[in-house]
Amino acid sequence: MDALIRALGLDSAGQAYLRALVSTVGTGPVRSRTAVQRVRPALRQTLDSLDNPAIVLGRRTDVLASNTLAKALFADFDAMPPRHRNYARWILLDAQAHTLFLDWEQQARNAVESLRLDAAATTGEPGVQQLIGELSLASPEFRLWWSEHRVHQRTHGTKRLQHPIVGPLDVHFETLNLPGDNQQSLYLYSAEPGSPSENALKLLGSWTQPIPHGGNTS
Repeated sequence: MDALIRALGLDSAGQAYLRALVSTVGTGPVRSRTAVQRVRPALRQTLDSLDNPAIVLGRRTDVLASNTLAKALFADFDAMPPRHRNYARWILLDAQAHTLFLDWEQQARNAVESLRLDAAATTGEPGVQQLIGELSLASPEFRLWWSEHRVHQRTHGTKRLQHPIVGPLDVHFETLNLPGDNQQSLYLYSAEPGSPSENALKLLGSWTQPIPHGGNTS
């Protein structure tokens, strides 16, 4: 395996994808997973205490939790029907996502390639196959990018946004695999200190704050 990886010159995402594929060979039918992923209550409290946007993604890029600022920055996934709370589905099929990302094509392609990496590790899971089928029917971009068989592991990066409330901003993200459940990942977003993007993020944060009862709103 190591010799093959060296010969192919695979990056970390490619290595993970190859190992996941090989691990399923000769193992027989894979049992479908029925357990619903949930975020620990203490983790939800941590998300709510953060000043920066934060999201937890699970299997097949399902959005398991997000704090108030992340909902204002991207979308309120909690308000969506449960089967729609999926990052790849949202960025590919939601019209607002198309206009939110200035670099939509690159971000959407990354989401498809991340989903392919995850699908290799969850072969036979009905939820994954249903999502792939839905996106194949609804998105020509998904059909094209999925057929390329490329994989991507989102460990860090930058998203360029045109936000409907605060205008253009760039946000950087870092990805942390959560201890106790290696199928949940925490995405933390921030802006360059002192930049217009940081000011825009702070403005969005103030916009999300509730008005105190009895306060002067004039």
